[in-house]
Amino acid sequence: MPAASEEVWQHREGTRQKELIAFAERLLRLQVAEKEDGKVADARGHLDCSGAPDPTDRSMSRRTWRRATDLWFKAMLLQWCPQKGHGSIMSTEEWRAGV
Repeated sequence: MPAASEEVWQHREGTRQKELIAFAERLLRLQVAEKEDGKVADARGHLDCSGAPDPTDRSMSRRTWRRATDLWFKAMLLQWCPQKGHGSIMSTEEWRAGV
């Protein structure tokens, strides 16, 4: 990976943190929607984001970061919103590579 200045890394970390927050908020909205529809019987409390990729990890390229967040989000979707997680697990990058 090419070297980047401290300022660039701070910007990347901020962007990555915002992405994780957006994903977590989306999961919570989906979970609330499922509870309102009566599809989720138990109340699981707050969302556990402990398995999320580390936004401060400077060894991850942008592509690696996107892949890691994609896999994390899909795993969380299956855990927290099983009705929403039944779709394809192929990422858009994998799909493009196969075409």
